Amino acid sequence: MLDYTAISGDDVGKKVSLFTAKKMYNGAIFDQVGGGYHRYTVDREWKIPHFEKLLIDNAEIMLSLVKLYEATNDVDVKDALERTYAFVKREMDMGETFANSLDADSDGIEGYYYTWTLEEMERCLAEDFDLGKKIFGISKSEEVEGRKILLRDLENEKLIQIMGKDKALSKLNSIREKLLECRKERNPPFKDINDYTHPNARMSEAMLYTSTLLGNSYDLPLKILRKVRSSPHRRITGNEEPSLEDMASVALADISAFEISSEREFLDYARDISSAIREKIRSSKPYPLDSPNESSASLISRLIAKMSILEGADLKTEEVKFAGSPSFYAGLIDTNFILQKGALSHVVIVDEGDSLADQLHRVALLSFYPLKIVERVLDSERDHLPSYVRAMFDVKRGSSRAFVCIGKSCSQPVTDQASIKQLLKTKL
Repeated sequence: MLDYTAISGDDVGKKVSLFTAKKMYNGAIFDQVGGGYHRYTVDREWKIPHFEKLLIDNAEIMLSLVKLYEATNDVDVKDALERTYAFVKREMDMGETFANSLDADSDGIEGYYYTWTLEEMERCLAEDFDLGKKIFGISKSEEVEGRKILLRDLENEKLIQIMGKDKALSKLNSIREKLLECRKERNPPFKDINDYTHPNARMSEAMLYTSTLLGNSYDLPLKILRKVRSSPHRRITGNEEPSLEDMASVALADISAFEISSEREFLDYARDISSAIREKIRSSKPYPLDSPNESSASLISRLIAKMSILEGADLKTEEVKFAGSPSFYAGLIDTNFILQKGALSHVVIVDEGDSLADQLHRVALLSFYPLKIVERVLDSERDHLPSYVRAMFDVKRGSSRAFVCIGKSCSQPVTDQASIKQLLKTKL
């Protein structure tokens, strides 16, 4: 829907995307204390969750929220990203890999770890109890197993109106941290420590882009990605042959690592695994239907589009016969729409070794575009680059500069951040 708005100019896509994200963020599907998203809710208003947390769900939601924040700069979207990133790092990091999931129940009670009695909240929050009750709508929230489910009744916009932005967000986070510390005294849900390649790769990609937005270190997602790459199997510590979704997810994560770090080892690996995918497709066709998660066909179609940009190659498409509800083909429909409208961008930063290169690189990474590749290049690398990128080294030498390309048609070099954003808007 975001891509639809960007390409068509009809802002309904952005509106419904932001509306849905905010309703989820304020609802009980979002862990209001510790961050991260539960598996689903049993009602249409996000009030009563099934409390299981899956790595793959949180990875895909984070990737969506990064694009949404780029398009809106919304404070709730950024907070959702911050809290979810913190949850993954705190509860899913196992050192070299991420855990697969957290169960819904603990001590034999559904949602026990995440729900509260009034007595527990009062004991934990003390002088902040009355405000905490208002923020989380305790007087009218739903219950499970006789315990209150937290959701936001006093939303950020209203809280800021009452208290002012800095004080409101500071107090909100203080209350969250108190509740989180009290919650740590409970027995946590069972953790599934199976280290599956697909969700680990997707979370690495999500954390890389989120880290850019939040200004966090890249150490954790890069470490996980290198571990995933060290064992090309269905499970990182197993020996089962990888599926197409495993391979495509790793390649996409490598591309994001290359965009952010500019280290060519990641691009080389993405290129190798893309070739392996083409070989595997001859005997095993990509599955086209999205489930709650993105299909292998959708992942591969986006991978092919990104690799074509990086290699300066022409895209070759393959017909897919659609049937049934469009909601099961969301990924393929989105990529097909982007390809039909030519909404593929390649932002090239020519790095002359000055501080401007960092500024241009960051703004390029954080500017919204339906399908975009950001590449930071040095003169010493020119032999590895397509001819149209090599030509950029000889244009307006002297300081770092950016070129915004659609296909092989590129802008004149720019040296200010606003121009990159503007060019990405006008190229649609």
